[in-house]
Amino acid sequence: MVTWTPFRRAAWCLTGHLRSATLDPAGLFIEPLQEFVLSTFNSAGYEVDFFAVTDAGKDCEETREMLKPLKLKALKCVPPVEEDPLQRSREERWLRDGAKTIWNRASFLGQLKKVQTCDELLMDEFEFGLSYDLVARSRLDVRWYQFPKVTSQLDVPGIIWLATRGAESMGPYLNDLFAIGKYAEMKVYMHAYDELLDRGNWRLHKSFEKTPDGLDTEELWQVTLLKANIIARQHPEICFNLLARNSSGPREREDNCRPCPEKHPNGFVTDTRWFSVDHSTLPSMFTFDALLTLR
Repeated sequence: MVTWTPFRRAAWCLTGHLRSATLDPAGLFIEPLQEFVLSTFNSAGYEVDFFAVTDAGKDCEETREMLKPLKLKALKCVPPVEEDPLQRSREERWLRDGAKTIWNRASFLGQLKKVQTCDELLMDEFEFGLSYDLVARSRLDVRWYQFPKVTSQLDVPGIIWLATRGAESMGPYLNDLFAIGKYAEMKVYMHAYDELLDRGNWRLHKSFEKTPDGLDTEELWQVTLLKANIIARQHPEICFNLLARNSSGPREREDNCRPCPEKHPNGFVTDTRWFSVDHSTLPSMFTFDALLTLR
């Protein structure tokens, strides 16, 4: 008996920069993505449309060429200076007066802008009658190792799923590298850029200035989602490693996807790789990160 699988569609939006993936785009990025992610979606009866958003100029042409095997549905290259005068004024105001952060302010803003541009590309498709059951946003500089075999786990109202971050001993449950969920929930996620630029939100944003690194993208996404009653959760079967920022040294700069470390019979982890972590920062993180603490 032949089992009929209903046709479904997913959108996968890639943002940012390839970084050291340019050394071997097929081996480091394309083939792992096809093996662990695309094959899973195809087996579940999904057709996947790929989109990409990067900076205009050299990055744009490089990304277009290296992502040809994915047959991009659309590529958007964001200019360094906003072309719309009103929007440019809003960006300049945040760069000057928004919440303090230790991160490069232009890069901070640019990352969120590229993610929101993903939704603009999707809305262009909606005008032609297309719709997506699942939407994902991922960075370009990652090497995939694992993805859920049962994709129905990801199709849950009110939740977006994140990659597991075993290399971040003190990392919050929300990270800024990847997210997947139903379109309604992902639309909120993709519009954190609007949350950032709205001056009505700045008092809340500035409350994070007391944390060690000031406002960061994880906290901004956390606020954006909680306002809409959306929960973000790391999925243990979504796993990749970030690639190196440049061509020197190891190709991957973290180790998230190996099996869980061994534990002593009394329960503590015998892996010693966390001993160098400065745990003195933990109290301040959780004192001022009330929303995260509640979750």
